[in-house]
Amino acid sequence: MPVFDQSNFGAIQMRVLDQSSYRMRFSLDSLQVPIPPVQSSATVMSTKDLLQHLKSAGVRQNKIQDIELGYEWSRDKTLSKVVNLSPTWYVKIGNQWENYRKLIGQE
Repeated sequence: MPVFDQSNFGAIQMRVLDQSSYRMRFSLDSLQVPIPPVQSSATVMSTKDLLQHLKSAGVRQNKIQDIELGYEWSRDKTLSKVVNLSPTWYVKIGNQWENYRKLIGQE
């Protein structure tokens, strides 16, 4: 599953300069050694429930380009070099991926 991060941690940016060269920029943060989570399992809502929540929040279904289950990257509050990955739904609208919670006003 993809890992989404709104702060560009772990991001790669590529830019074509001309026909024979390109520039790549890497952030200094990257995923490395996994640490077992405190929570051993997680439950996400069904896509049917997700679509209903989006509809209730006023998101028009014809504006939704794609839906993807992925991991949200967030910094651990107690350990500065640790990140937490939580499964959640992402919705692509206007060529932008957004966490569904932002679209329904919970973020």
